[in-house]
Amino acid sequence: MAAALNPHKNPLRNLKKKVDSIAALKGKTDLDESQLEKLKMEKKILAEYTALEKKYNEWEAANNAPAAAPQKNEKKADQKKAPEPKKTEQKKAPEPKKADQKKAPEPAKPVVATAGLTTDQANKLRNLTKKLKSIEELEEKIGSGHEPDKAQKEKLATKKEIKKQIAELEKAAKAAAPKAEAAKPKEAKEVKEAPKEAPKKAAQKPAQKPAQKAAQKPAAKKAKEPAAAAAVEEPAAEPQMDAKTEKTIRNRLKNLNSKLESIAELKKSGEELTEEQVTKVKSEKKTKAEVDELKKKLAAFGLSA
Repeated sequence: MAAALNPHKNPLRNLKKKVDSIAALKGKTDLDESQLEKLKMEKKILAEYTALEKKYNEWEAANNAPAAAPQKNEKKADQKKAPEPKKTEQKKAPEPKKADQKKAPEPAKPVVATAGLTTDQANKLRNLTKKLKSIEELEEKIGSGHEPDKAQKEKLATKKEIKKQIAELEKAAKAAAPKAEAAKPKEAKEVKEAPKEAPKKAAQKPAQKPAQKAAQKPAAKKAKEPAAAAAVEEPAAEPQMDAKTEKTIRNRLKNLNSKLESIAELKKSGEELTEEQVTKVKSEKKTKAEVDELKKKLAAFGLSA
């Protein structure tokens, strides 16, 4: 009769490959982030390997040992049947845990500080945060024995740049957030004060009698002539920019200047750029044109950039 196949054989073989892979990395010096994470998992993987090897040996002893007597065979048959419900319970038990682990991080997704950022910057920050989370999940899979393909390795290589861009956007958000909050009370006061004037004007209109209106009409015609002359003599007041608009323009200028500084650093680095970094460098001309346009808008109202 053929020997039964040990269910721990393939998992044990996979863990052995991981152990050998980690041992090969120890002799190297120039390691990337994914390889360093792999080395950190060594202790955990060795513990798993030892525990699984023990299970493998126990299974072999229980199932593939040579038969000595019919009574022993009956006992072994009983032993084979007994663990079956335990195995099914062990397989089913982790499933709800995995589902809980996937669902648990979902509420934390909206917690991205976007106050003070433009719409484009806020969307970019959310997308970068999603990418970083995806990379971290991939690293966990690799730590559990998953072998990454070429595309996944390229994805892991972008982690450092994504973290850097997230840090820049979060810094810009923190710098702009206090100004945005300071402007809110002023706008609220203006909204509250506006309704007070409206009832006064409405109350004044019904107070005028028909006789008074008739008397005011000829006087109003005469008053128009000197008023028109006065309007010609007085110089026109200089246009003023709305405080909210000025604030929006200045915040946008600040973000664009920060972007130009980042592009300049990429040019000086001399390192091979990722596809995202190349796109960023190509947008330099367009970014400078937008900066010039915003400065002209401020200058039109006598404001300096």
